[in-house]
Amino acid sequence: MSESNGIERRYKEVTFADGRKFLLRSLTRAEMRVWKKVTPTEDDEYFFDVLLSFSWIDPETKKRVITTEEAVAGYFDKWDGPEAVGLANAAYRHVMEKLAALRVEDAIKNSDTTPGSDSCGNSAVIAA
Repeated sequence: MSESNGIERRYKEVTFADGRKFLLRSLTRAEMRVWKKVTPTEDDEYFFDVLLSFSWIDPETKKRVITTEEAVAGYFDKWDGPEAVGLANAAYRHVMEKLAALRVEDAIKNSDTTPGSDSCGNSAVIAA
C-alpha cells in the first residue's frame, strides 16, 4: 500500500541533459487543495515553485525534497531559468495528466446519458 490510503501514487523520473535525475510524484487531493490555496492561479509568482515543493521527492525516502515555505522563500531563484521551468512543466504535466484524462472520461460518460443541443436546436447524443 502507499501513503494515500491504498491508492498508489504515480511517479515520473525526469533526466536533465547533464544526467541529473529528479523524481516527481502525483499529488494527493489534500496537497492539491493546499497548492491551490497558496497559489490560486497560474499567474501567481509561486505557482510552479509550490507545485514542485509537493511533487519533487527524494528517490530513496519518497519524502519531499523541499517544503512549501522554502519554495516561496526563493529556493529556485538561483536555478538556471530553463531548467527550473522545464522541471516545473514536467511536474505540472505529471500531476495534471490523470486529472485531465478523468475529466474527458466524465464528459464522455455524461454525453452518453444526457442529450445535448447543438446551435440549431437539434438534440444530440455522443456515443463512446
